[in-house]
Amino acid sequence: MTVEALEVDGLCYHYKSDWTRKIVHALRDISFTVSPGECFGYIGANGAGKTTTIKCLLGLIKPKKGEVRIFGGKSLQGVSYIAERPYFYDNLTVLETMGLFYDLTYTEGSKEFQPQFEALIARLGLETKIKAKLSSLSKGLTQRVALALALLNDPKMLLLDEPFSGLDPIGRILFRDIFLDLKQQGKTIFICSHILNDIEILCDRVAIVFGGVLKGVHKLKELQDETYEVTYRLNHELHKVSLPYEEAMELVRESASKTWELISFNRVSKKLEELFVSSINS
Repeated sequence: MTVEALEVDGLCYHYKSDWTRKIVHALRDISFTVSPGECFGYIGANGAGKTTTIKCLLGLIKPKKGEVRIFGGKSLQGVSYIAERPYFYDNLTVLETMGLFYDLTYTEGSKEFQPQFEALIARLGLETKIKAKLSSLSKGLTQRVALALALLNDPKMLLLDEPFSGLDPIGRILFRDIFLDLKQQGKTIFICSHILNDIEILCDRVAIVFGGVLKGVHKLKELQDETYEVTYRLNHELHKVSLPYEEAMELVRESASKTWELISFNRVSKKLEELFVSSINS
């Protein structure tokens, strides 16, 4: 029996607002699973509950109800995390920061630091910044350092909170390529984001959350399949349905012997953005 990389079962979290002291329900009975080697997107607008969910996964806050299991247990060993706004010691250089995280991650003599460090720095285009203090780096470069640190311990799973935030187009392409490579290596990737284009390229499945409520989990491959919109008139009212090709054709063929009138039959492309909008409005 395969153990899921991540299991979230009935997660609930609420808190009191700062001003009114009213109860705010940030998460309401959230449940989903992520398989080993899967790239899973967790998407929603600002305030939807994405970061609260990640904090529960990491144990930074305790859910009021529900359970989180990582590779069947509670341990975070083998899990790396990138925050939306990573913060480091400003007066340390990139090299010093990498060394500090290495010392915190590995026992003495467990791995060679230099080859690992050099490979990551080269891949992330930070060669000219290794002696620069963190305080001097732009947000995009700081994000690159955060990814280097997250990969330093060769994690089995990456938890990413808005990883593309602050990146220029070149940085976004670089991050996307690295995540695709990690996916090929069998790493499990969990991405919270509202940048849907990157999610479509990277992810196998997505969960849509809105107002702390899970609106659905969808396979992105299904969104790439052709669907057809059939418009027909029944009892003087227009109706529209979107169906796979065979089902749509069956409906069209039925129009010859039914009491409704076929108006149009068109191929449509069901994109993630459309699914997202329809989900949060449902």
